[in-house]
Amino acid sequence: MKRTLIGSVRAAAALSLALLAGASVAAAKPDAFRALLCKPTIVQGVVKYCGPATARLSVFRGVTFKNGTCKRQTLSSGPLLSLGLGARSQNAATNSGLAYLGLTVSGPLSKPTGGGVIAYYKSKRWGGRGVSFRATASGGTFVVKGINGSNGTASGSFHC
Repeated sequence: MKRTLIGSVRAAAALSLALLAGASVAAAKPDAFRALLCKPTIVQGVVKYCGPATARLSVFRGVTFKNGTCKRQTLSSGPLLSLGLGARSQNAATNSGLAYLGLTVSGPLSKPTGGGVIAYYKSKRWGGRGVSFRATASGGTFVVKGINGSNGTASGSFHC
C-alpha cells in the first residue's frame, strides 16, 4: 500500500509539472501556438484567414488588418513569403465589403526581388506592385506603387 501511494504521488507530481510547463510555454508564446492551430477556412466561397498576423496600408489610414496567416515557402524560383489577413471573397471589385489584405514578398527577406499587395476595406480596392521591402521572419515594411486602376504609392507594415 505504501509503494502504491508513493507511486501515485509521484505520478500526480509529474503530471502537475507537465501541465505547468505546458501552460507556462503557452502563456509565454500564445501567438505561436494559435498560429500552429490556425488554418484558413472556406465558408460559402469566402476564405476566412486566422492567426496573429497584422498589417497596415497607408491608403486605408487608421486601419489595421487582422486575423492573418504568414506562410513561408521555397519554390523553384526561390523563397516566398505570403500573408493573408481578414476574409477574401470571389468578388474582385469589392470583396463583398469584407476587409482583406494580401501581401507577397519574393526572394530572400534580406534582399527581396519582388512582390505586391492587394487590399480591400469597406468595398474599396487597392493593389500595387512592390517598390521596396524590408523584412525579417517576424515582420517588416514595404512600399508599393498602384497598378490596375489604383493610383499613387502606398507604404505599409506587417507583423507575423
